[in-house]
Amino acid sequence: MIDKYVQAIGGKEKLMTIKDEAVTMEATVQGMPLEMVSLKKEPGKLSISVSVGGNVMQSTVYDGKKGQVTQQGQAAAMSENDLVKSSYDAAIFPELHYSKTGHKLSYKGIEAINGADAHKIVIEDPKGNKETTFFDVKTGYMVKNVEATEAGTTTLEFGDYQAKDGIYFPRKVTITGALPFPLEFSVKSVEWNKGIDDTKFKVE
Repeated sequence: MIDKYVQAIGGKEKLMTIKDEAVTMEATVQGMPLEMVSLKKEPGKLSISVSVGGNVMQSTVYDGKKGQVTQQGQAAAMSENDLVKSSYDAAIFPELHYSKTGHKLSYKGIEAINGADAHKIVIEDPKGNKETTFFDVKTGYMVKNVEATEAGTTTLEFGDYQAKDGIYFPRKVTITGALPFPLEFSVKSVEWNKGIDDTKFKVE
């Protein structure tokens, strides 16, 4: 199923050429515009910022070794577990690296997701953190991801896959669990190999 997904979104050879990624998503929260910007750069750099009404409310930065989370101006170093998780999240296409990172994959059968059959796979990292991912049986696309942590359960649903530069990505992302109500994001832009500067991943 993982190989089919990789092939469905562009193929391993194409995906391996991507060295950095910038994604901008937008949603509306109680009438206010919310923007999420995700930057990734190989090997293993990550930056995510969330802005409401143009003001940055939360940011996460991981430089490959150190990481910090800032909420409303208050910065804190990442916990050891968050550092491990960020090292995996920083991969642009993590599915390409499971054999190297030591992730374990368990097939759990087929379930219906939004009326369509999907393969259910539990992915466990070397620290024992688990997430459940669903891949559409027909298209091979990832349609849902569920992650349960001590802080709660977060569910992401993906839809409206479209191609850019020969790579397919979801234009619609719905996040449930981060807030008391679902966040429905529209992907406004995706850019690859634009030469993102390392200063974007600087940890103070």
